[in-house]
Amino acid sequence: MARSTDCEVHDSPDEWSVISVPEAIDRREKRILRSIRCVECHGKVRAHKAGDWGGAHFEHIVGHKGCSLGNCYDGNRRLHPHAVS
Repeated sequence: MARSTDCEVHDSPDEWSVISVPEAIDRREKRILRSIRCVECHGKVRAHKAGDWGGAHFEHIVGHKGCSLGNCYDGNRRLHPHAVS
């Protein structure tokens, strides 16, 4: 399973920007994190700090078989059924 170390955040009404796990965690702690989504399928994700089980990464809130960055990828990439736009 691939793990994503980048996500997209909604910075303005018309713009999404790519940020890293540490930046997302910092924004979350400062309560300035807005919408956050997977760079591939646009599903909602959350940031996880590095721990005993592995490095810092993003994880889908609701699993999606159509994303190669998730833990249940079926080999056919497609947008998340509840994609964040």
